Amino acid sequence: MEAGLPIAAAALFSLASWGIALAANREFRRHDRLPGLFSLTGRAARLDPRPLTLFLPPVLLTLIAGFAIAVALLVEGVAASGEPTIVIVGTGLAMLASQARALRLTRRWERSLG
Repeated sequence: MEAGLPIAAAALFSLASWGIALAANREFRRHDRLPGLFSLTGRAARLDPRPLTLFLPPVLLTLIAGFAIAVALLVEGVAASGEPTIVIVGTGLAMLASQARALRLTRRWERSLG
């Protein structure tokens, strides 16, 4: 099946992102609100509800990956070109890096609370 690789890549990145979000949710469960936006200096600029802050990246990644898979399945020859896989892998790597950076800044914010 041509769409096997995009589906496998989507599953890998989505599960990793959801796993990170669930672990972070346990780690920060004592906070109702977490920084959802950071300034360029790395300081918390806005506090958002914890579920929104932690689970938005996996939701977006899953939607983007799902769209890329739908294109691969619906448009003949697209999956064979490798483009959906490239989109999923690139987006997956970028989202995981972004999620890791945001969690690092959130941990620093938590330490600054005392």
